Amino acid sequence: MTVPVSKITQESPDYPGDLLDIPNPPQTLYYLGELPRRGENMIAIVGTRKATREGRDTARSIARELAAKGIVVVSGLALGIDGAAHEGALKGSGKTIAVLGNGLDEIYPRTHEWLGKEILKSGGGILSEYPEGTEALAHHFLERNMIVSGLSKAVVVIEAPMRSGSLVTAKCVVVA
Repeated sequence: MTVPVSKITQESPDYPGDLLDIPNPPQTLYYLGELPRRGENMIAIVGTRKATREGRDTARSIARELAAKGIVVVSGLALGIDGAAHEGALKGSGKTIAVLGNGLDEIYPRTHEWLGKEILKSGGGILSEYPEGTEALAHHFLERNMIVSGLSKAVVVIEAPMRSGSLVTAKCVVVA
């Protein structure tokens, strides 16, 4: 993407406060677009990359309804359920936040670059704990899931296998 990447540290008053409640919160967050504001109601929608049509439709529908009620939808911009959740939030004229497991100089997966642009156009944001130039590696996605859960008051899991990063995300929600 050609948008300049911004960064924020834990010491900033604009650092998303709920992230400070997760184990080992990122010292620095890199972002495009808007950061989530403290006190915003955010719900994550996550699930398998190998989603059925019904699963994607369900993710879009739930996200659209939440966004229409002013709730920010958080997900990982992955294929399948994540992408459908972001699409639904946009259709509900709401805000959505995508959390990536790589540097923000490249949208991953590349097939969702258009979706990243739409998220930014709608006033949403794309976040990562990784600096530009960081590749999308398998262990980064589990770390990304901690941020997704840390931003969210709840996690909706749609179509996830028993050994799934989506279920890890749901288990990581901090109950205050």
